[in-house]
Amino acid sequence: MKGEDARARLDEFRIRVHGDGAPRWPGKDEGHVQSVKGGSLVAINRSSEISQARNELLDFTVIAETLQQVSNEIAPDRLIRLLMKAASQYAGSERAVLIMYERKDARVVAEAISRPGRVEVNFRDERSSDGDLPGYAVELTRLMTESTVREDVFSPNGHSPDDYIWQNRSGSMLGLPLMSKGKLIALLVLEDRNKSNPLVPECLVVLKLLASQAAMSFENMRLTQELHEREAQIRRLVDANIIGIAIWTDDGQIAEANDAFMKIIGYSREDIQSGRIRWADLTPPELREDDQQLMDELKAKGSVQPYEREYRRRDGTHIPVLISCTSLDGAEHKTVAFVIDMTERKRSEAMLRALRTELEHASRVMTIGELGASIAHETNQPLTAIVTNASALLRWLDATPPNLVRAHETAEWIVRDGEWAADVVRGLKALSQVTLIDKKPVDLNQCVEEILPLIQGDLRNGAISLTIQPAQGLKQVLGDRVQLQQVICNLIKNSIDSMAAVQNRPRELLIATYNLHRESVGVLVRDTGMAVAPDKLDYIFDRFYSTKAEGFGIGLSISRSIIENHGGQLWATINKDVGMTFEFTIRAYKPEYS
Repeated sequence: MKGEDARARLDEFRIRVHGDGAPRWPGKDEGHVQSVKGGSLVAINRSSEISQARNELLDFTVIAETLQQVSNEIAPDRLIRLLMKAASQYAGSERAVLIMYERKDARVVAEAISRPGRVEVNFRDERSSDGDLPGYAVELTRLMTESTVREDVFSPNGHSPDDYIWQNRSGSMLGLPLMSKGKLIALLVLEDRNKSNPLVPECLVVLKLLASQAAMSFENMRLTQELHEREAQIRRLVDANIIGIAIWTDDGQIAEANDAFMKIIGYSREDIQSGRIRWADLTPPELREDDQQLMDELKAKGSVQPYEREYRRRDGTHIPVLISCTSLDGAEHKTVAFVIDMTERKRSEAMLRALRTELEHASRVMTIGELGASIAHETNQPLTAIVTNASALLRWLDATPPNLVRAHETAEWIVRDGEWAADVVRGLKALSQVTLIDKKPVDLNQCVEEILPLIQGDLRNGAISLTIQPAQGLKQVLGDRVQLQQVICNLIKNSIDSMAAVQNRPRELLIATYNLHRESVGVLVRDTGMAVAPDKLDYIFDRFYSTKAEGFGIGLSISRSIIENHGGQLWATINKDVGMTFEFTIRAYKPEYS
């Protein structure tokens, strides 16, 4: 090749000039060089021969060929070797050192020494040190990020105080920065330990081009390596099969999927390869409208937040999944989906709900049982005494003659025992009634807000849409915060339960607050559930009246007692369309009432 021939001739010229084989850059005033060869003094006209060799190297074809080789190289070691050899030959340097900058660390990765007929490149991996490099030129180049040339640096009027230069008696040196996007990634230092040697301007231009091309090649290698590492990480994630991963094209065709995804949908890999699976086919018909809205959001934003959905498997069964999608950059407009099988989670949630229901039912049964035992125990003694004394009274009256004194005495005992029984009943009633404790000003908007986290699970499990309409400037009420929250929570729970059997219409729950005539504050809970029969509406607040098989009919009764003890009213109405509305009002708080 032409470039290689030119570089070989330049090396040959160096050998002819220097009998000891040491390369030397030409001085400014040298027209010829004398060298001892074989014991005789030989004079050689140096200017013409080096000019001819460098002119051949500076030929455009040779330069283009060298730059093309640097551009095409993809192996770091071969690129470093090619760069070091070419730079050493163009500069005519004796020694070259390549420093790579990674993060904040500067490391010497290669050293080139010009030998007779060749440039020897040795790879290294060590920190840059002042004793090994001309630190003055290195630091100046790094700071300026421009090529730095220093001539006659060992002369009495030299530019550098560098110990390295004084110890190694360097003549000329060149620092070539390798820049990429304004960032220094490497530094090539070339030096001549003989007499100062000015660099031909054309050679410096070529060296700068060489450094620029090498910098781009190094950067491309770095980016390629990062891409391969990222691809390897993604591949490990896909192959790990921790979650299902699928990629589909813009027309909905599933192009690639891992084994976990195939297991979720129940299809085989042959189904994907044959193009028989489309993303829309996995969505049940009744959910495709919602799915299309999510796809529109994906196109607009590039990603969608994780959402729950049901997939239709190959065998026709449905499987609950959690999906997250994001668009991939590129001309093919592909989308990747991360899919988690929610079957076990849903099964666990159902088991927990069933267990909670059983525990709540057992707790209610136990409470009623304890209440019944307590009533029986407390009323048994006075009732037994009444029966005993009544029997004695009959005996005194049946005596001949009747013992009226003892009869009168026994009758008084019966009255006493009756009052005892009445006291027991009053005590039990007082125990079951709600009393106001520590009344304070209460913000009902805040009460509703604090309840919401407690009902989120029931709303989600029941697929219920919640709407909150808090009144602006809502007045406070005077009452017990905990008891008022208990009422609101009871009304909400009642509405949620009434929508459990709804299948053919949306399940919607509205919670609203309002000011009424500046004197009262109201709370409204409206649902789209199953309403009671109109003739049963008057009984729903009665104790132990329930429309649910699992209930005891005391929730609404207790709620009404609480509201009435707060001086308010609680009532229910049947909506004109579907569902019911529960509503209560309480007098607004005014300081003079406290």
